[in-house]
Amino acid sequence: NNSSSSSSSSSSSVGSGVGSGISASASTSTSSSSTLANVQTHAFSETVEEERRHHELVLAQLEQQRLARRIAVPTKDALVKLRLRELGEPICLFGEQAPDRRSRLRTLLAERALSSGVTADQVQAAGALIVDTTAGQTSTESSGSTADDEERLFYTEGSAALKEARLALLHFSLPRAAARIHAQKRRRVELVAKRARLRGADKNEEDDQDVDAGEDEGTAAMRTGGNDDDDDDEPEDGSEANDGDVEMTGLTAKQRKQEEARKEATRTRRLLELAGGASSGSSAAEPGATVGAEDDDMAEEVAEEKALRAGLAKLYNSCTQADERPLSGCVFSPNADLLASSSWSGTCRVWNGHDLTRVHTLRGHRMRANAIVWHPSAQTMERGDGDGTGGNGTVQLASCSSDQNVLLWSLQSELPLATLEGHRDRVNRLAMHPSGRYLVSTSHDLTWRLWDLETQQELLQQEGHSKATFGVALQCDGSLCVTTGLDGFGRVWDLRSGKSVWSLKGHVKEVLAVDFAPDGHTMATGSHDHTVRLWDLRCRRYMYTIPAHSSLISQLCFEPVHGRFLATASYDRTAKLFSTVDYTLLHSLRGHDNKVTSIHLSADSKRIVTASFDRTIKLWTQDDLSDLLS
Repeated sequence: NNSSSSSSSSSSSVGSGVGSGISASASTSTSSSSTLANVQTHAFSETVEEERRHHELVLAQLEQQRLARRIAVPTKDALVKLRLRELGEPICLFGEQAPDRRSRLRTLLAERALSSGVTADQVQAAGALIVDTTAGQTSTESSGSTADDEERLFYTEGSAALKEARLALLHFSLPRAAARIHAQKRRRVELVAKRARLRGADKNEEDDQDVDAGEDEGTAAMRTGGNDDDDDDEPEDGSEANDGDVEMTGLTAKQRKQEEARKEATRTRRLLELAGGASSGSSAAEPGATVGAEDDDMAEEVAEEKALRAGLAKLYNSCTQADERPLSGCVFSPNADLLASSSWSGTCRVWNGHDLTRVHTLRGHRMRANAIVWHPSAQTMERGDGDGTGGNGTVQLASCSSDQNVLLWSLQSELPLATLEGHRDRVNRLAMHPSGRYLVSTSHDLTWRLWDLETQQELLQQEGHSKATFGVALQCDGSLCVTTGLDGFGRVWDLRSGKSVWSLKGHVKEVLAVDFAPDGHTMATGSHDHTVRLWDLRCRRYMYTIPAHSSLISQLCFEPVHGRFLATASYDRTAKLFSTVDYTLLHSLRGHDNKVTSIHLSADSKRIVTASFDRTIKLWTQDDLSDLLS
C-alpha cells in the first residue's frame, strides 16, 4: 500500500509537471503570435519600398535579357526593318546602325514575349523562340526541327533563260563525256593487251628455258650412263616419279623467289633513277635475264621520267616588264600565238606569245584587274584576219576587276566590247566554258555567277561559301564547275542541275587555286597552308597532299596535253613542276624577285608563262618539251 501511494503521488506530480509545461508553451506561442501580428500591422518605410521596387525591376530586366538572348532575330538589315515596321516601330533612329537596330528589335520581341507570359526557363526547356510579329503571339519550337530545316535542300525558281542554258549544257557535255570515256577505255584495253602480249612472250621464254634445262639434265644423265648402284634399291611403285615431282616443285619455288628478288631489285633501281642517284649503266638489264611485262613497263616509265626531267631542266626564260604595278594574271591564247596579262593598274595587255612584244593595250577598269581569260575559240593571228585583232566584234577576252565588273574585249579597240554588272564586291577569278557561250565569275560577295556571253545577261547567282568565293575551274566536258573560297573549302557543282555534288574538305586555310586535269576526274587545289591536294572525282575521295611551297599557292594548272605534271605558283618567289605519277618535284622555276601570282601553259605544252609582283612576265620555253610529254 505504501508503494502504491508513493507511485500515485509521483505520477500526480509528473502529471502536474507536464500540464504546467503545456500551459507554459501555450502562453509563449500566444505571446509570439500577438507580437507578429503587431509587426505585420506596421508598414514598410519609403526607403525599403524603393529598394524592393528597384530589386523587382532589376530581376525583370535580367529575365528580359535572358529571354532576348534566346530569341531568333534576322541577320539581314532589310528583314530587321521589315519586322520593325510590322511591330509599328520606327525602322531607323537617328545615328542608329544595323547592329543597334537588330538589338532594338530583339529587345522589343523580348518585351512582347514577357507580356504574353513566356519566361526564359520555358524557352530554354522547349527550344528556340519563334515570335509571330504580325499577330503578336509567341510559341516555342524544338531546336532539332530548326536544324533539320537548315539542312533541308531547297530550290528557288529559275528563269526560262537558265532552263534553256542548262539544256544546252546537257546537250554539249554528254557527247564530250562519252567520247572522253570511250578514249580512256580504249587506251586501257590497249595497255592490257600490250601487257598480255608481254606476259605471253615471257612465259614462252620461261618454257624455252625450262626445256633447255631439261635437255641439259637429260644429256648429263646419258653421260653418266643412267645406271648407278642405287638403281637396284629403287621401288617399283612409282615413288621415284613422286620424288622427282617434289624435287621439281622445289626448283620452281626457288625460281619464283629468284624472280621476285630480281623484280624487287629492278624496282629499287627505278627508285634510285627517279631520285637521280642511279647511273645510266646501273639501269641496264643483265645479260640473259628475263624481262617481264612489269619490268618493261617500269623501264618505259623510267625512261619517260628521265627524259621529262632532263627536258624540264633545260628550260630557259625570256623576260619583259609588263606594267608599272604588280601583275595579277597571265594566260596563253588557245593557239599560243598570243598571251594576255592583267595588272593592278587596271590595264590589260596582249603580247606576242613567242618574243613578248606588245600587241594590244586594253583600258577600261577603274580599279586593279584581278584576272583575264581567253575565249576558247578566240581567233588570233594565224587563224584570224592576220593582224591579231581576231573576228569582227566578237568576244575574244574577258577580264575582271575590283570595281565589281567583268569586261568583254574584242581586240579591235582599247575600249571594252561590253560590261557585265551584278556583283556587289570585287570579282576575283573567271573561267570560260568550253562551249564558248558561258562565263563563270567568283566574287567577294560570297557568290559565283553564270553569264551568257551572247545575251550578256546573268543566268545564275549561286551561294554556297561562308566567305569570299575565289578560285574557279571548269571540267573539260563542260558539265562540272568547281569553286574554292576563303572559308577553306571547295565545292563541285553540276551546271546541268545546279546541285552541289561534292564538298572538298581538308585544307586548313584559304583555298586560292583550283584546276581540273585533262582526264576529267582529277582535281588539284592550292591553299594558303602551302600545300596542294589532289582529289579523285570518280570515288569522291582525297588522293594525296603535296607540301609544295613555303608560302601561299596563288595559282596552279595541269599540263594540258596529257596531264603529266602540275605547275604551281607561289608567293615564295618560285614556280614548281610536280609529277602526277609519283608527285615528286620535277623542276623549280626561279628568277622572279617577288611573289609569283600566276602560271599558265600553252596548249601545245611547249611554253610556260609566269607573272609576278616584280611587274615582269617570264616565258619559259624548251623546244623539245612537247615531244617529251607526248
